[in-house]
Amino acid sequence: MFETSRFITYREGRLSIFCFNKDKEYGFLKGYEDKEVEPYEALELSGIADLSAKLPTVIHERFKRGDIRFTVVSGARPQAVGVKKYNKTLDGLRVHPQARNIIQTKLVYGVSDDGELNRLEPDIIKPKPGFEGPFIFDIPEQLDGIYLADNRFAQGKLTLYTSEEPFDRRDDRAALNCISFKSKDSGIIAAYNISELGGALKNHTETEFIYGECECPILEAPDNNLVHNDREHLVKSDISDALIRWVCAKINEVTDKMVERTEREQQQNDLKKSSEFNNFLNSWMNGLLDKLMNGFDKGLGEVLIGTDSGDVGGLYSGIHKEIDNGDTAVNTKGKNGGSIASGNGAGDKKARGQTQPRILLSNFNDDPLNPGKRMNCESTHPLVYQRKEDEQNNIYWINTVAPVARKIRVLEDDGHNSPRWKEYMFQRYVEIIRTQIIRGFLKDNMQVSANDINSKIDEISKEVHKAASNELDKHLYK
Repeated sequence: MFETSRFITYREGRLSIFCFNKDKEYGFLKGYEDKEVEPYEALELSGIADLSAKLPTVIHERFKRGDIRFTVVSGARPQAVGVKKYNKTLDGLRVHPQARNIIQTKLVYGVSDDGELNRLEPDIIKPKPGFEGPFIFDIPEQLDGIYLADNRFAQGKLTLYTSEEPFDRRDDRAALNCISFKSKDSGIIAAYNISELGGALKNHTETEFIYGECECPILEAPDNNLVHNDREHLVKSDISDALIRWVCAKINEVTDKMVERTEREQQQNDLKKSSEFNNFLNSWMNGLLDKLMNGFDKGLGEVLIGTDSGDVGGLYSGIHKEIDNGDTAVNTKGKNGGSIASGNGAGDKKARGQTQPRILLSNFNDDPLNPGKRMNCESTHPLVYQRKEDEQNNIYWINTVAPVARKIRVLEDDGHNSPRWKEYMFQRYVEIIRTQIIRGFLKDNMQVSANDINSKIDEISKEVHKAASNELDKHLYK
């Protein structure tokens, strides 16, 4: 961080001064390696004599007892720091990977030219909710034929942590968004900002919440020679490249889960609003069926509800469904207050018929047949899905994760509220009505031809779209 720097250590009456020049050459200052020095002289040479009165009480009391021992690290001319940011140099030091490891475990105080003494403390990083971790991975002994452990150097590990807030790329906290490679004996031997790890990373937005530490003892094997003097990055080699690729893969594993949860939460938020429109379509369909049952079109009504009040093959049998903000409960009372019996599919006049179709959203609505559990479709399921037990209970699921559905909601502006998404849902209703018609028609007419079926489908489609054009335009295309 500095053009030049030096370390001054005083312990048991002996002083050592170790220096780094602007060419990054280093060594003991001549005459000051383990030199016997009086305490007052050590304080003067280290430049902290005037600060002794400002030292924390615990250290000041120790000095008064004659137990004087300390290390002073000083730097001159901070690199890449303008005049306006000069007074923030200590903040940069506080989050620097090399210094942070020491600051986390030792009492460290900093002073700049203003003479004020400040305790340097690491940021308290709260973990991301749901990803508290830490996430610990054992480094394989071998990767792609490259050994990362042997009988001399133990197997290493990677520990990943998350942050509740992303590390801002524009301030000092960006330095925390890194993977530090640790040595058991000599601290940090390299550190990479996560953005420096390479193209193997995915989910770049989520990586801004990640930091971690990697311990891999074989990196320090003398014959590998992988540690630079500046301790910034590892020496490029097959070993370091393989390890970094593996680290990227583990970061991807964690961030993939973050992306999955974000998408799931976004989907739930979207589908909550879509559920309101689904309730509206349910209500509209109920009204349409009421009109059909009450003679809106007698010929069509016979197709929908059968020629007898006991028929159960029709789409609607006089049963009223309560709709209340997506609640899937069904009022099982008939219009005259009687209970509903299960139909037998043969026009049994003693049966009052089956319930009106319940149309629900997959991956959002609870499963009425398994209370407390959500019914999740896969992308490979049909756009309208029914399990065997759903058919028996007249339940339909609109698949909200089918490829076309996902594309509409993700790619369209205002996804769940876009005309294309509303049109997608409406067309699923049309499919459901058609399915009901075909099932009912076949039960009542076992010898029908394909032309008869197509004719009925055309007839109902015309009437449904006619009603939709009159009643749904402002809802579907606004």
